[in-house]
Amino acid sequence: MRGRNVRRPTGEGRSISVAAAREACERHLAAPLALRVTPVVKAAGEVGGGTMAAARATDAACVIDRASARDAKEVFRLRVAAYSHAAEFELTRPELLRWGPHDDAAVVLAARGGGRMLSTLRGVVVADRDAAEAELTCTVSFGPEAFPALVLGKGATLRGYGRSGLHSALRFHFLAAALEGRVNSVLGLVYASAPRTNLMRQLGYEFHVPARLWDPEGVPIQPGLLAHLSRRRLASAHERLASEVADVLAAYPWHGDALRLDS
Repeated sequence: MRGRNVRRPTGEGRSISVAAAREACERHLAAPLALRVTPVVKAAGEVGGGTMAAARATDAACVIDRASARDAKEVFRLRVAAYSHAAEFELTRPELLRWGPHDDAAVVLAARGGGRMLSTLRGVVVADRDAAEAELTCTVSFGPEAFPALVLGKGATLRGYGRSGLHSALRFHFLAAALEGRVNSVLGLVYASAPRTNLMRQLGYEFHVPARLWDPEGVPIQPGLLAHLSRRRLASAHERLASEVADVLAAYPWHGDALRLDS
């Protein structure tokens, strides 16, 4: 990839040079510290890791790409580190956050920078309500018109980057793929006090209180909400999100084959 342009997936048909991507990446990596948010710390056992991420990003220090089972340990560490500090629920069974068959069958995206994974998000297309409930671990009341649906979950961001826009950048790529695929809605389980619910409302998400929630990984502290984005609002949500995280998308160009969702 050296010497070539890296595609900038903002939907505007523009590209960004490798040098510009590297410069944007360096600015973005430094921003959290400059803004005096929580200092970035490495998860236990992370020292000396990240060689695979560095190899994938030889020409751009920051990238967004598709993770695989080869990233299992790093994804697990990031999930545990993020969930352990969550204010919305108490993590009681961290072993359930390990990479497993659900991840192999899904699409797991990762934002990488500085030789480590900074944020991750999983998406899977479900065919019906039963499959959605199994994935979300809560009751789902939508009818057949909502399916197939893209379920987003297992989001985790490194401490110090919670307000960096990385999670939203990963969501952007999922929404872009959903627009190209046979997806009638986007679903997710969030908690009432989660900061990202504000942006999700602006994107057109609607929130519903599920009749029952059985998250096996932890005990909720805040009420769980079922987030729903309908197909008719998907294009406007994608456009709005592209504008909101344009700088992040420039700093973290997409690396790899075009993202496709199976339905």
